[in-house]
Amino acid sequence: MWTQQDRDKAIWHAKYKSETCSGCGTHPDEWDPEKGGDRHAYAAVESRCPGCAAIEQLQEAVESRPKNERIRGVRVILKQAAERLVGGVRA
Repeated sequence: MWTQQDRDKAIWHAKYKSETCSGCGTHPDEWDPEKGGDRHAYAAVESRCPGCAAIEQLQEAVESRPKNERIRGVRVILKQAAERLVGGVRA
């Protein structure tokens, strides 16, 4: 059973999360010096994900197929290579 303190914390956490930016994931308070934040709390940097790159590459290939060869509902996902797994653990 949840205590009143637990419920209060859960409500506060849900409210805090609802105020975070859906684009970058930061909270306005992190940027506000009057609320303990810093106007330079984060720096925008480039980040490359090999998984996303592989998905984009195959998606482009799928989309460039002639219209009569396309299959509806096809989406590109990542699937771990089975031959690299030994007993569910990477070899």
